[in-house]
Amino acid sequence: MTERQVAALDALDALLDDPRRQTRLRLEPGQMIFINNRTLLHGRTEFTDAPDGKRLMLRTWILRSRR
Repeated sequence: MTERQVAALDALDALLDDPRRQTRLRLEPGQMIFINNRTLLHGRTEFTDAPDGKRLMLRTWILRSRR
């Protein structure tokens, strides 16, 4: 990458690391969240499995009809 590209990515990293630009929430058992990847940059923090080790995480893609 060029120096300019590296600088641009460093600037983006600095913006994303700013807690004022972040929203954090905790999902409780049975809750779900829907995120539009075209309007929101998102990630998650690490987590520890429950003692019983049972977890279900599904991913789906919802497409809008083009009619």
